[in-house]
Amino acid sequence: MPVTSPTATAAVRFKGTVLSCVVLEISSYASDEFAASLNEQIAQAPGFFTAAPCLLSLERFHGELPAFPILDVLEQCAAASIRVIGLRTGSPEVGQLAQIAGLPCLETSEPRQQRRPAPPGPTADPAESLAPKVTGTKVIRQPVRSGQQVCAPDGDLIVLAPVSTGAEVLAAGNLHLYAPLRGRALAGIHGDTGARIFCHSLEAELVAIAGCYQIVEQTAEAGWKQSVLIEMFDDRLVVNPLPAARSVG
Repeated sequence: MPVTSPTATAAVRFKGTVLSCVVLEISSYASDEFAASLNEQIAQAPGFFTAAPCLLSLERFHGELPAFPILDVLEQCAAASIRVIGLRTGSPEVGQLAQIAGLPCLETSEPRQQRRPAPPGPTADPAESLAPKVTGTKVIRQPVRSGQQVCAPDGDLIVLAPVSTGAEVLAAGNLHLYAPLRGRALAGIHGDTGARIFCHSLEAELVAIAGCYQIVEQTAEAGWKQSVLIEMFDDRLVVNPLPAARSVG
């Protein structure tokens, strides 16, 4: 049999990566209502969802999963220019739906934890996440330019230069951004709901913690071009002014 030299270059190679994608959670389904709700969500950020990879999540679906009209939903998503790449959940029923649709069925990496409602003001104390704590910090000193993605898969990410529109920064833990953030920032990418985003100047297209996100129209209403602290409370993001540093002595 032929022997491949250890120094030979393979024609293909598998590599792991962290993929940022939209998750579409479906709690109930009626054709007209679903289409209207989908279009309403897309209208909040025209162009943002177009051709973006999307996972369907049926973890909160209240109906009978075996009867879920997966092909109708995929057709409606395609009509709205949403590209569904898989279903997110590990139940056998959803696995069967994934087979019908010809899509992969992806396990949920971390269960969503119950969180307390957010107390008012910047002194809010978020509920502790039960997700595993991560270690290992990455520091980036160069600008993150449009089309680039920088990820700290095992800990915090510190960026000391601007993040351009169309760029993306991700971290398993916290994000510390000491220059204008104009791209996308995703903290707690493995499900750590206690992760935070510390931002010097908030001008982001999107910010997210543990999959819960806000788009530019929402962040523009709270702390635009200001130094902010972004935390997660009760399944939503809360943006507060970053407390000013206190002098010592």
